[in-house]
Amino acid sequence: MHRLEGKVALVTGGASGIGRRAVERFVEEGALVAVADRNLDGARQVAVALGERAMAVEIDVCAAASVDAAVVSVVEAWGRLDTLVNNAGVTIVGEVRNLAEGDWDREVATNLKSVFLCSRSAWDHLAATRGSIVNASSIAATTALRADAAYCASKAGVLMLTTRTSTVDCRQVRPYSPGMDGLPDKSAIARGRVTARLQSTEVLRDLILSGSLAPGERMNEVELATQLGMSRGPIRESLQRLAAEGLVTIRSHKGTFVKTFTAGELANLYEVRRVLEAHASRLAALRRTETEIEVLGKLLALTRERMATEGVFLYENDFHLQILAMTHNDVLAKQGQHLLAQMGLARSRSASSAERGKCALDEHQAVFDAIYGGDDERAASLMEHHLGKSYENAKRTLEPFLEGSGDSGAP
Repeated sequence: MHRLEGKVALVTGGASGIGRRAVERFVEEGALVAVADRNLDGARQVAVALGERAMAVEIDVCAAASVDAAVVSVVEAWGRLDTLVNNAGVTIVGEVRNLAEGDWDREVATNLKSVFLCSRSAWDHLAATRGSIVNASSIAATTALRADAAYCASKAGVLMLTTRTSTVDCRQVRPYSPGMDGLPDKSAIARGRVTARLQSTEVLRDLILSGSLAPGERMNEVELATQLGMSRGPIRESLQRLAAEGLVTIRSHKGTFVKTFTAGELANLYEVRRVLEAHASRLAALRRTETEIEVLGKLLALTRERMATEGVFLYENDFHLQILAMTHNDVLAKQGQHLLAQMGLARSRSASSAERGKCALDEHQAVFDAIYGGDDERAASLMEHHLGKSYENAKRTLEPFLEGSGDSGAP
């Protein structure tokens, strides 16, 4: 018998990303799952793929009436509710000085108000089954991330609401902070909690990718454990996981260090990226949905706006990650994510010029136009061209930080 046989779960934002993975894992553990999402077509696709244990439910997590209707429909269909996963969320990049009021309201409503509305609506049903609530938190709840004012504030609110609800109301309410793989392991999601290892892994990964920990810098387990307020065990496990991701190097009898690259390694990474992401662009042009195209277009618009106002080229990784997601090939997407993580480290000390940023934005626009038009071969060719230019820029700007010259012929 499966661990969650006979249990019923509702996952908001369940049509894609972390929410979809949560839905899939609940089903694997034997639960019945409601795929609740504003994108009803997407929710239906997930439910159909998972079979009779899943149902699609349309929901606007920012509207009380819609939330109440969704919860009622689940209870009417399956007679109970055991777990609510408040996963739906949105990120609108911007600082206090330039974030529009409407964007602030939307992000706080989607990330924080939704947790309140969904929890309130499901409260009595969960009380009847002695059920649990799992809220999507983030490193942003306790760490100030660049250009994410509303996101940090909303996630801090989620963490405090979770703490208050679990301690004062004595309900089984816990947060989780998804890392690179997007979701805790099966046992963690089943119990509605996240381990210290996963939390420390996310924090350390962010410090590396943001450049706070420089290439070649030693990562002392004792110091890290003290700074993060946990034992050395979870830190050691996190470092092993980061080593598997290619972000750190563990040297016998010497310690753990943030990974550095040779010129040849950098060339090889870009060579693989060109092959993989050219094919991803080809598949995206053939398989994209209207919603996915809309998201990709919004990323371009936001990038162009920030280039015009601040001269900074942001959302590059988001653009590439979105294209990988549009392939609807989980294996390809995961490999692409891993490469992007390694590229993020390689470029963490790279400051691309405004001139290169403008060229890269134009290259992104060309790739978008090809995907939007369904021209798969042109999309692949343009992505290859873009990554070739990116490699030349990275090689030039990262030269002071590379270990030797290696065999660095352009990929």
